[in-house]
Amino acid sequence: MCRNDFGPRAFAGAAPHAGDQVHRYYFVVHAVGEESLGVDADATPAVVSFNLAVKTLGRAILQGTYQT
Repeated sequence: MCRNDFGPRAFAGAAPHAGDQVHRYYFVVHAVGEESLGVDADATPAVVSFNLAVKTLGRAILQGTYQT
């Protein structure tokens, strides 16, 4: 697991405020043709995303919405 956008290596989760607009959530599965993305545990999400983008053979996307 790489660091999240907040810094730690953990799931931050979604937390929309009550009464806020509808939030969209994307669940994306990538088919990768290599066993490793070539990043270490200290890689930023941007580096992981870049390496994933250039090594992806295909992907599927499911979009969900949520509003409190």
